[in-house]
Amino acid sequence: MASPANPKGILHEFPPFIRIYKDGTVELLIAANGEKLTTLLYFQGGAFVIESAFSPFYHRYLDALSAKANALIISVDYCLAPDHPLSTAYDDAWAAFQWIMDLSDPWLRDHADLDHLFLARDSAGANIAHRTTMRAGKSTGARVRRLVTIHPFFWGTDLKETARERSESVEKMSRFVCPKTNGLDDPQVNPGAEALERLGCRNMLVCVAGKDMSRERGRAYYEDVRRSGWEGVAEVMEIEEEDHIFHLFRPDCDNASLMMEQILMFLNND
Repeated sequence: MASPANPKGILHEFPPFIRIYKDGTVELLIAANGEKLTTLLYFQGGAFVIESAFSPFYHRYLDALSAKANALIISVDYCLAPDHPLSTAYDDAWAAFQWIMDLSDPWLRDHADLDHLFLARDSAGANIAHRTTMRAGKSTGARVRRLVTIHPFFWGTDLKETARERSESVEKMSRFVCPKTNGLDDPQVNPGAEALERLGCRNMLVCVAGKDMSRERGRAYYEDVRRSGWEGVAEVMEIEEEDHIFHLFRPDCDNASLMMEQILMFLNND
């Protein structure tokens, strides 16, 4: 609780540069020369049950991405299952998207370039980024500039035998985080089960890894979007010798650098 002498709960203050609050809020006291920045809305992975916007894995990766892309990154700390079953995480993500689009925050209003608004993340976060982009296209007609999905957590019954061996465990996990799911072909798990032509972005990059159990569904997602009648441009990148979210655990490896370069090219390609 804040003391009377410190009513806002300020933890550190270094005028005229920065102020840090006890709730984690960081306030930059000197604006960045009025520059409008590429804005990236980011959703962490973790199977909908672990991780947060404060994870050191994600901080390290996002710091590097922000510096290399010269981008403003907003990481969403959505509610986790099982205490908050799906669709809570989707609703939290949508609230964050609307907050950005409304530009009600004065700092965002001064520095966020919504003409260069991107959505991104890996695994369950990629699932959330997709759902948010679909909702934007369906309900508002909004078109974010680009969507990046890294090793997206999707599944379905239309997979090859090698992937179907994991279907029972994936379905159990899906029902754990979303008790009301219709199964592996629920659009929350299988994006191919819905009208992907309404995907609310102009460009999409899907990153998959050859040793990742979700690799086949990620590739199918890319193909499903291309065949749907969606009017954007889709790209896919596969790194064959890597596994799920390898770039977070080994951010300095050659393949992580290669994927970072591909993402930066995608974000900067106007």
